[in-house]
Amino acid sequence: MRKFSLLVLALTFISGIALAQDPAKLIKSGTKSLAEYRTDPTNTDALMSARKIAMEATSAAPDISGTWLLMGNAQAAEISQLASSVLDKNTAYQAALLTDPSAPKPDYSSLVVPVEASQKAIEAYNQAYTKALKKKGKASSEKGLRQVASDMSIIGNAMLGSDRYADAYTPLNDMIKINDILVANDLTSLFDTPEKLEQQKYLTAVVARSAGDTENAMKLHKELYDAGTQEPAIYGGYASMLLEAGDEEAGVAALNKGREMFPDNKEILFAEINYYIGKGDYQTLETKLQEAIAQEPDNIGLYNALGNVYMNLSQEATDPAKASSYEDKSIGYYNEVLSRDKANLDATYSIGSMYFNTAVKKSVEINELGTSKAEQAKYDALNAEINVLFDKALPYFEQAIQLDANDRNTLIALKEIYARKNDYAKSKEYGARLDALK
Repeated sequence: MRKFSLLVLALTFISGIALAQDPAKLIKSGTKSLAEYRTDPTNTDALMSARKIAMEATSAAPDISGTWLLMGNAQAAEISQLASSVLDKNTAYQAALLTDPSAPKPDYSSLVVPVEASQKAIEAYNQAYTKALKKKGKASSEKGLRQVASDMSIIGNAMLGSDRYADAYTPLNDMIKINDILVANDLTSLFDTPEKLEQQKYLTAVVARSAGDTENAMKLHKELYDAGTQEPAIYGGYASMLLEAGDEEAGVAALNKGREMFPDNKEILFAEINYYIGKGDYQTLETKLQEAIAQEPDNIGLYNALGNVYMNLSQEATDPAKASSYEDKSIGYYNEVLSRDKANLDATYSIGSMYFNTAVKKSVEINELGTSKAEQAKYDALNAEINVLFDKALPYFEQAIQLDANDRNTLIALKEIYARKNDYAKSKEYGARLDALK
């Protein structure tokens, strides 16, 4: 009896191996489950069954193309279902617009991008194509890849249309990955022209940055940059990433190349401006901002920025005449802002601070004077100048505190100016407001 039991166990074990190694049966069984899911997409059990069988099939027969084709189909079925739901919503929306121009756009806020399924499907179809021995197997694998690309394009466009830029990254990048596989196997590209492929890479690079995928964003930007793309934004974007990564030499080189190729491009110019602001290179900034104003004369932010540049230059200047000249230019640009926007807080506060800081410098100079008759005369002259400067600063600070009632620096300035004017009630009022902030 014991020997018989052992024999039965052995036969069962051998039978199990035979079943596991019969890829044709597994493929047939998995295909049947997939058919059930496609007939009824709510039958997720059938989809999970197909995927489980596909895993068994690829494990049992990893060198057979058909097992990988089953795996690709099992993963891609979910993607196709999602793409179909997007198309149905879009079709319904277009139909609704015919009778109601205000019909709401399709809502894709809850749509989950099938990231894992697409990665597995692409890899499986690639394996299936590589291992296929007959044209039919290769054709089926290619068809699967192209269908995933088409479906992910639909999903990606839905994400872009919903401003879900980070979520658009995987669908857009998958199209590039699939195209690379097709081209590597001497198959027709997904994109009709090199320009369309370049545009796809550019769009993918942009959403990669939105997704926080710096590595892939950098990779795509570099590919386009090295290829000499005619998309100006790549040069500014690539330079910014290089500078953020600490590669200043390469970042500046990218900016220079972009400016050389597209001398009138605003994005590259503004990337340069941001770089020189970070560097504190006000001499260069002066030139760059002048160029920017020539291109965008109505951009008051540029006038504010240039006013700030001249303010910093005045503070760096050792020659009093040059410092005064820079101050005049700074105030001139801030006044240009206020002529276009009377309630501009930056310009309002900045003018007040220019007068106030100059008065403070002169106050320091006064404190260093002695008691001789000549020094006393200089004291009186400087004191008169300080009073004039504080009087000039006062209305700007009063306006600034109206625009931002809790700005600490403005409250400090007002407290000090009124104390100097012997208006202690006002000074105490602003002091109390300052203390309340603490």
